[in-house]
Amino acid sequence: MRYATAIDDAFARAILDLPEEIRGDVWADKYKYLTDASLIRNAAPSAGAHILDIGGARSPNTLMLRELGFNAPCMIDRFDRTEAEVLSRRDHPTRHFWERAGIDARQWDVAVNPLPYADASFDMVSAVDIIEHFTVSGRQFFSEVYRVLKPGGVLVTGSPNVANLQNRFKILFGKSNHSRLSSWHNTGHYIGHIREFTPQEIEWMLKEAGFQISWRYMGEEELDSVIRDRAKLQRDRSAGSNRLDLSKPGDLAFYLFVLVYYGFVKIFPGCRYFSRVIARKPG
Repeated sequence: MRYATAIDDAFARAILDLPEEIRGDVWADKYKYLTDASLIRNAAPSAGAHILDIGGARSPNTLMLRELGFNAPCMIDRFDRTEAEVLSRRDHPTRHFWERAGIDARQWDVAVNPLPYADASFDMVSAVDIIEHFTVSGRQFFSEVYRVLKPGGVLVTGSPNVANLQNRFKILFGKSNHSRLSSWHNTGHYIGHIREFTPQEIEWMLKEAGFQISWRYMGEEELDSVIRDRAKLQRDRSAGSNRLDLSKPGDLAFYLFVLVYYGFVKIFPGCRYFSRVIARKPG
């Protein structure tokens, strides 16, 4: 996907505003955030749309939306802490950041509680990469999103694609397509993925809630951190990293494998890592 200069600039400013301890993780997913901001901007029903960003406590999305000129975007999240943060009694890294940033942010479990907003409050809702963390059905959640949207309002949602090529390889070789067992078994506070979905399953849930499907996007933007920035995906999370040394056989083999993988998923989009679905509440 090609990104407008305004999208790049919004990300650059947002990442500098975020707490330093999460900047590395945000930078590692840079192109995913650029894509999400582009999809939201292009799908917005109006230039000054009032947007609710659900689940963006550790992301730059809300800040980027404000930079792009949207009307006082709101953010709501469970503010889940990692186990390390719980054990060390550290607060969520952005728990008090949003108030200082002038963002209307609320702590709320959107999976099990009705959204704390009036009917038809928003022109647009962004809820990306959150439903895979739910321990309950997303039925009530999508019904609530439908309720708080104005007629003609737009929802941008999605999750990792459970049928992505990485998962297919894992199953083919007898491996689990879930997170590492130790990540779940040895933690007392698991906040990882409970259930991932195919884009068809997401569309089914949205239609069941009353939405009309407008568009689907399949992405592999995490690989762009390898192709474009030459950073080792998920192995080097520092901004501006260039540690991938193509003179080393191991790094060269890794890079060549990524290029082959990248080419395959470009040809077969159903194997890409994540999906985004844009839906509309009938007007």
